[in-house]
Amino acid sequence: LMKPVSDTYLVRAVLIRCFRARQLFQLMNRDSLTGLLKHSLIKQEVEKELARCRRDGHAASAVMVDLDHFKKINDTYGHRCGDVVIKALANTLRNRLRETDMIGRYGGEEFLVVLPHCDTEAARRLFTEIAEAFGQLTFNCNQETFGVTLSAGVAAINDHSVGDDAVDAADQALYQRKRAGRNGVTVAGDE
Repeated sequence: LMKPVSDTYLVRAVLIRCFRARQLFQLMNRDSLTGLLKHSLIKQEVEKELARCRRDGHAASAVMVDLDHFKKINDTYGHRCGDVVIKALANTLRNRLRETDMIGRYGGEEFLVVLPHCDTEAARRLFTEIAEAFGQLTFNCNQETFGVTLSAGVAAINDHSVGDDAVDAADQALYQRKRAGRNGVTVAGDE
């Protein structure tokens, strides 16, 4: 009943299964366009960071980021061009943030970022720099060149009892920024 299997075959079979498991994990947890965490996973990361804040007593920030006038980009230049802009923002965030920061695609053109050990003022400064850098990028679609700006809302994760409340506060700060003229950063609680 036992079939002899060579060591080489056994090791190869295990490696292939491990590779497939990693691929499946990526497909389940990563956004296919950007490679960032999916909505549900980034929300879990907010909850985990809130627990770390309570345990260790450090500050952390949640930042909701949204591309300004993105519907106009899709309508004017097409969805393929919109995808290029979304990927560019994902790459900008990946390149400008620390490895310990968590970035997720929250939905459409919205992104959620978790910044451990970062108070809201430091998060505001960081995302002001990111917004300025991203605003300097140019995109070429349909033989036209254009730029895109972003808006961001920042909230202190450690000021909330539930992670969803921190996300909601960051989202409200984002929409406060949009009402104030877009292309910038607003911290929750700022007047």
